[in-house]
Amino acid sequence: MSIKTEFEEIEDIVKRTMQNLVAFSGKQGLTGAELRHTVGDLVARINIYIADGTFADRLLRCFRQATTAGINLDWMDRVIDQLTKERPTALSSTSVVQNSLVFAMAQEGRIIAATKFTSRDDVDVVMRRMKKWFDLIKDIIADTMSGPGYEAFITLCAGITRFLTDVARPLPQMLRYDIPAVMPALAISNYIYGVGSRDLELVAENKVVNPCFMPRRLRALNALPE
Repeated sequence: MSIKTEFEEIEDIVKRTMQNLVAFSGKQGLTGAELRHTVGDLVARINIYIADGTFADRLLRCFRQATTAGINLDWMDRVIDQLTKERPTALSSTSVVQNSLVFAMAQEGRIIAATKFTSRDDVDVVMRRMKKWFDLIKDIIADTMSGPGYEAFITLCAGITRFLTDVARPLPQMLRYDIPAVMPALAISNYIYGVGSRDLELVAENKVVNPCFMPRRLRALNALPE
């Protein structure tokens, strides 16, 4: 494969990745504008940055800027999904895909660290989605990524898993409650927790249209300390 063909393959991969990375931001304020500028600069001058050795740092900067601009796990998952479906043929473009995956997972770690979890169920959902990506990406990078790079990815996975485990430990569990009669949310809050101030929490968790008529079987945080 010629150098020109390698550059073109890298350019195509980066363009697809950056389009997904920037798509969430719309017209959101200064941080969104900074993200679009950083991404646009990388895409426009990618061959220059590969040649002068600054490409990897600038690529990482795009991922970090996306997190600063407020990208969430669902949007970053789209980026990761696209990267896992790339089929590079050159070693250089394979390296770009693999490092982009590690960059994306590192940003998912930052997003998770900034998330306020309210129950163990919330943490378990994130734990399962992260394990799916850990297993898939580990298989993708195992054979071709350098030893230190692979070890860094495994360390990252372990760090995210440990963080989620520590976060989940003190949180209450989400339980199913059977209510003796149809009641408004305020009354159910009093029934479960002894206070009426958690009615909106119950409405949101159970996706109730009319808080005056709550379902008799519903989900709520454990009312008792463990």
